[in-house]
Amino acid sequence: MEDSKIIELFFARNEDAIKHTDDTYGRRLYQLADNIVRNGQDAEESVSDTYLKAWDTIPPHRPQYFFHKNSSSATRRGAVLIHRFFRGYFHRPSG
Repeated sequence: MEDSKIIELFFARNEDAIKHTDDTYGRRLYQLADNIVRNGQDAEESVSDTYLKAWDTIPPHRPQYFFHKNSSSATRRGAVLIHRFFRGYFHRPSG
C-alpha cells in the first residue's frame, strides 16, 4: 500500500493503518532492529514500539514523504536503546 494511503488511515484513526504498515514495512523494520539487538523478541518489541509511536504522532504530525525513512529511524533508535540496556549501559533497577 502507498504511504499516502497508510497515512490517511492513521489520520482516520483506523487500526488497519498498523496492519498495512506491518505488511508494507514490517519485514524491513524487523531486520533493521534484529541487526542491532540480535534477539528476535527484542526486535519484535522494537518494531511494535515503532508502530505505537506512529499511532501516537499521526495525527497531528503528517509526514509528507519517506514514511519508511521515518519509521526506520524510530525502529533504529528503539533497538539501540534496548541493546544498550541489555549490554549494561543503563542502570537496571534491582528487585
